[in-house]
Amino acid sequence: MIVANMATYPAREANLDSVISAIAPQVQKMNVVLNEFTAVPEHISAPDHVTFIIPEKDTKDTGKFLPDSADADYVFTIDDDIQYPADYVSYSVDWFEKLGDGPFVAGYHASWYIRRKDELVPELKRRIRLALWPHHLARYRKIIHFAQAADGPLRVEQLGTGTAVMRGRDYPAYAEMASSQKFVDVRFAAICHAKGLARLCLPRAAGWLAPMDLPEGYEGGDLYADFTSSYPKHVTTEIKAYAFDEPQVGAAYEAQQSRGCNQGQTR
Repeated sequence: MIVANMATYPAREANLDSVISAIAPQVQKMNVVLNEFTAVPEHISAPDHVTFIIPEKDTKDTGKFLPDSADADYVFTIDDDIQYPADYVSYSVDWFEKLGDGPFVAGYHASWYIRRKDELVPELKRRIRLALWPHHLARYRKIIHFAQAADGPLRVEQLGTGTAVMRGRDYPAYAEMASSQKFVDVRFAAICHAKGLARLCLPRAAGWLAPMDLPEGYEGGDLYADFTSSYPKHVTTEIKAYAFDEPQVGAAYEAQQSRGCNQGQTR
């Protein structure tokens, strides 16, 4: 079974029909966590295999991990502000099958932490700087945005959980994720690192995935500007568990089971 999990809240209500209509036909089960809702909006049209969950407390972005999906063959974690193509699920699963059993998780919005070449900061000096000013970690982050073209698959350190896919056996329990509101990608990366799961950025053409226009009057803020660009200390502690520590980060991933794939060049 292939499962997709998404968390949303009222400011993104206008997006729900679009995301559900894009993803639901591609999976056998879709879970939609409705944070801060009191009822399922009447205008939403969804097939029977879409389940709506109204949690007792606001789970924010960790809601993508609220449904118990460990028994699934594959789990896709979805965001409410991305345009997903009609072959999103089949293309992603095809890559998993070509790359073999792993162990790995994969996705399309990816990053890793590197020394800034323009600064030429020696390793020791960088470590001292980050010990004194841990929020500077954001300056060392290299990002591959999900809307960008990418070769691959590439080894990375962190995946955006709005475009992540994993086998059900590698799907973390909600208890592991619940305390990571607003930094769910960091917690997911830390858990994968601890479990020895490689994180892979899959190849695609530019625009295959695209950001969705936000509703008129939306005032939800910019998570990067408000939070990610200056990580709080407790978040940097988790990042340091895997940052600057991945072998061959940014390089092509090759597995013994891999049979090669050129699909990314045709998208």
